[in-house]
Amino acid sequence: MDPVLQRISDDVAGARQRKDVKYFARAALATLVTLKMACLVTGCATQEHRADPTGQDSARHLSDAGKALRWSDPDDAFAGAHGAGTADVAPSLTQLARQWLMPSRDFAPTASARAASDQSDDIWGRLRHGFQLDDREDRRIDKAAAVYKDKPEVWSRIEERGRRFLPLIVKEVEQRRLPLELALIPIVESTFDPTAVSPGKAAGLWQIIPTTAKTLGLQRNGHYDGRRDVLAATDAALDYLQTLAGEFDGNWELALASYNAGSGTVRRAIARNREIGKPTDYWSLDLPAETEAYVPRLLAAARVVKHPRSFGVQLSDLPAEPEVTPVRVAEQIDLSLAAQLAQMSLSELKDLNPGLASTRSQLPSQQSLLVPVEKAPTLLAELDRRAGQPASERPAAAVAQAPAEPVALAEKPQHSAAAESTPDTTHVVGKGDSLWAVARKHSVEVAELARANRIKPDTPLREGQRLTIPTGAPRTSQVVGNRFDGEG
Repeated sequence: MDPVLQRISDDVAGARQRKDVKYFARAALATLVTLKMACLVTGCATQEHRADPTGQDSARHLSDAGKALRWSDPDDAFAGAHGAGTADVAPSLTQLARQWLMPSRDFAPTASARAASDQSDDIWGRLRHGFQLDDREDRRIDKAAAVYKDKPEVWSRIEERGRRFLPLIVKEVEQRRLPLELALIPIVESTFDPTAVSPGKAAGLWQIIPTTAKTLGLQRNGHYDGRRDVLAATDAALDYLQTLAGEFDGNWELALASYNAGSGTVRRAIARNREIGKPTDYWSLDLPAETEAYVPRLLAAARVVKHPRSFGVQLSDLPAEPEVTPVRVAEQIDLSLAAQLAQMSLSELKDLNPGLASTRSQLPSQQSLLVPVEKAPTLLAELDRRAGQPASERPAAAVAQAPAEPVALAEKPQHSAAAESTPDTTHVVGKGDSLWAVARKHSVEVAELARANRIKPDTPLREGQRLTIPTGAPRTSQVVGNRFDGEG
């Protein structure tokens, strides 16, 4: 063939090939977009949280891109991939496939510049950053999460109740280096209502029953119920959860199931499965219906925090730093006097301190009051002034509450726990003592105390029994000033 004709023929063939490649590329892109739109319309949108781990992309971006043929939405993942100078450039086929048709299966939140900033000033970002539990694919989790999608007002109610207490709880869980999903347990237990009481007489945010409260060393009398005290109950509940996790070799799913049903129930279920050769993980156990739904309900709440838009939830702006702070009071005073000293309304102070039965209830000595951050300096100054006054010079309303011995100064926020005395080396068990109560008294972990005495954490104690208190053992968290001070 003539060389000229051959070259012309090759050019024509090459042009056709390039045209075919462009055609098929466009066809593939159109197919991908069509499949995604069909998936969203037919119900795949309910699984959007799987493909959108950061919660930043949505069907809206896809729709806007299809209409305008521009990719300039600053929140769109595509613009972030190409940079500000090339915002009009369409994403590659690979990017589209990875973003829409290859979703993550582990539900794990991914780090981003926006998430990193959230960790410092937003409670939801702080929570997402500290989630550690496995959010697996399970119909029980899907069923529990659907409640928030069907009834978004439920989440709004939870936020309204929890905005004052959630940041405090998150700080305590963080300081103990525990999974931050644990901070959401009050959602499952009480929908963050500190006054909630169950038919089984469980009370407070953490729904602690009377017998467990006694075991955990929570005080209860006519004036005060430690189960409803946000600070004391949180401290006790997390101690309990940590001990349960230790009992099950760090398995938090089994620990959470035990928190709901008791460790004995879970151990028996494990033994039954082991006998018949079945797996012994939480998801394989035959447990009471409430317990089988317990962990899924917690993971469903965490899923809403991670992917709120997938459930039609608009998370409110809630700072990570608490709006309230605990102030330890050395003397016994009633709530109405404390409100006067803090120069705040009695009703507001009562709402922050539901552990006190009435406005005339006496706060136990060395317990803490929750007050708004801005009121703490006023209350501390008044408590210091009272501590320096003779009883005869104090206001008449407070004379009846004055203790018989000199009153120590209220502890200020800057007080360091390092100044506390060294734990005793032995403890003689008294009437009604439990391992929990002894551990809290000497500021050691229950697990460490049990290990030092070669007993199990749930072993009953005998009156007169001598316990070795391990010096230098990790301390349980103690409420001091405006923070939780814990190293457990």
